[in-house]
Amino acid sequence: MGRERERAELTQWFAQPGTRLVTLFGPGGIGKTRLALTMAQELRAHFLHGSAYVSLEAVNAASNVLPTIGAALHFSFNRMTDAVTQLGNFLQDKEFLLVLDNFEQTLDAANDLARLLQHAPEIKMLVTSRTRLALQAERVYEMRGMEYQDPTGFVGNLSGLALFAERAQRVSFAVGA
Repeated sequence: MGRERERAELTQWFAQPGTRLVTLFGPGGIGKTRLALTMAQELRAHFLHGSAYVSLEAVNAASNVLPTIGAALHFSFNRMTDAVTQLGNFLQDKEFLLVLDNFEQTLDAANDLARLLQHAPEIKMLVTSRTRLALQAERVYEMRGMEYQDPTGFVGNLSGLALFAERAQRVSFAVGA
């Protein structure tokens, strides 16, 4: 999969007791989803009750985020109390990693995540988003393009590429190999 550096850093972050919410932040197509899926698989053994991946790609309203999470966890809500309290009570004694993908379209539900973290002190969340959640508990991991190693030096010797890199740097566009 690559991204060894990112995987190592995120593993380190999640090992820290104070890290409860990590947002993989970056533009579309940069690899947030793939990295989140890999991390869920790799970190699963570190959580007594495992992990769950929840795609929010088809969710277009903040009010549908908690029901979508509940469905992924096979949890049924009732109408007696609010959804955050119910889901928080369900997760309250669980050591669990919750992975939420494509959160940018439901940012209004960010406060629900903060409340859920308060109700369930042993859960941690990994969220992918094109936008920061702006929560106090949030730790943002900014995704960048993958590093490319050129052991032969071939790419660096292409004059057209060198010209492109020179011109791009003139307009403060970062280019690296």
